[in-house]
Amino acid sequence: MAEFTPENQPKKRRPRGKSQRTLLQESLERLGTSESSFYDTMIMAALGLTEDESILKLQSFAFPEVVKRLYPIPKQVAPTVEFDYPKDGTLTEKASAIEVAISDGIIPPDVGVNLISVLAHVAKIEEVTEIRERLDRLEELLKNNG
Repeated sequence: MAEFTPENQPKKRRPRGKSQRTLLQESLERLGTSESSFYDTMIMAALGLTEDESILKLQSFAFPEVVKRLYPIPKQVAPTVEFDYPKDGTLTEKASAIEVAISDGIIPPDVGVNLISVLAHVAKIEEVTEIRERLDRLEELLKNNG
């Protein structure tokens, strides 16, 4: 397996593109305005504080956008739950504890499935690590005997 070192790098890297915010700021500068002026215009449109028809046309768009930025909708997060979990147990014991917590209604099934999925990934990592260690030992034995 190739190692990731300063000498082992891709030959040609494509530069990253500009962020959406940078593109917006550059566009505003080209138009002779600023980010704060843009927000002022949005607020004026949202609250109908102008007689400029072109700005008032933005009102149905501007008000929800301003509100979303002032009061963003929080991202939904799974609730914290506590259940009897054998931290030092085997993967099977941990999976069984999750299964019991699901069946007892302590953990929602979707959260339980996610936890079981995490355990499956841990098991795969342990398996690959063990195979790698065994292979390294076999290679060392062959090198010493060959």
